[in-house]
Amino acid sequence: MAVLGTFEDDDYLPEFGTLTVRDAASGHVEYVDAGLLEQYATEAQPCGTIARAGAGWLEAASGDLPCHVRIQVHDSTPNLDEPLEWVELVELPYRSASGVVGLTSVTGSWPEEHLPLGAPGSYRVRVAHQELPRPTATDEAGEPRGPWSLWQLDFWPVAEVEPPRWLRRSKPAVPAGDPGWGYLLGYEAAGMITTLEYVSGRDDGTSLEELAEWASTHSWGDDWLDQPLTPADRAYQLMTLATVAEQLGRAEPTSRRMLPPLFTALGCLTFGGDRYRRSPVEPLPQEVLRIPPETLTALETYQSMAKYTSFTSDLMTIALWGGADQTTVAALAERTLASPEEVRGALGDAVLRKLMAVEGDPAGEFTLTVFPAQAH
Repeated sequence: MAVLGTFEDDDYLPEFGTLTVRDAASGHVEYVDAGLLEQYATEAQPCGTIARAGAGWLEAASGDLPCHVRIQVHDSTPNLDEPLEWVELVELPYRSASGVVGLTSVTGSWPEEHLPLGAPGSYRVRVAHQELPRPTATDEAGEPRGPWSLWQLDFWPVAEVEPPRWLRRSKPAVPAGDPGWGYLLGYEAAGMITTLEYVSGRDDGTSLEELAEWASTHSWGDDWLDQPLTPADRAYQLMTLATVAEQLGRAEPTSRRMLPPLFTALGCLTFGGDRYRRSPVEPLPQEVLRIPPETLTALETYQSMAKYTSFTSDLMTIALWGGADQTTVAALAERTLASPEEVRGALGDAVLRKLMAVEGDPAGEFTLTVFPAQAH
């Protein structure tokens, strides 16, 4: 195994939190048979949990801070005997029509020819990520500058395409998710939950007097807590605060000062003495409220997307690269370093949001069918 070429950028600034590599060429390159392997052919979440790739493109979930990016091409499968402590590692198929790749951005134009891979055709790429120490250099404003993480992309040619495989994860494939209080009641009103948590900065919580003082020192005004709720506080609500208060037998909140007691009654906050704390485990709205059927459907769709969307993208990527036929929950769990419960949840999310069909026996063998993106 030998390294045939390397390209590095030690101050790459991702766009929209997405590290992007695309095929590059001085002339026109056309993918006549890319189908759903085109970059925006499906409604899969960009990047998935770590990275995903297709015909002439690769996306990685890099975050928005500067990164050090190293891209290498090998003559055969590289080994994993690296001195670096990769915290995330995934192998993906990559189809190249030009045999050259370039580091670019989400909305970037045709990328520069940064690294020749070889002949056009099928490649495999190992995407590795490692956290770096906090930068010590600063910019003119005194903010830290320099790369916050290292990404290494190792390409090598393959004769046969194998579906993606996840080798290391720094966090679970499926996060805890969002109960959806902001989605249901409006983000301005539900923002009181996170504001109290932010202001406290400690385990013993925050009093309303401390919250008022914090609002005053941050130019929100001395009377911020007692100001009437604005149209923004009532915007984008699936349920009104008046409806919620009525179900709880409480008065409708007319100022921000009345929101913490309401969210305490809902179980989102706890109150001890004179201090509010965010509940360790927030209940789902449907567990404590009577929600109309249409609203409940919208809320459950949001909750499913917030929890599973990135991992659902992983499963869609597996299906698109040849892992669609006669698979099982156990096989998908092993390939993705996830639990069977997480796989079943993501499959349910894909069906709920009409991203993919599961045909066959969900408890046995089944086939996955990925749907093309819908025109909006």
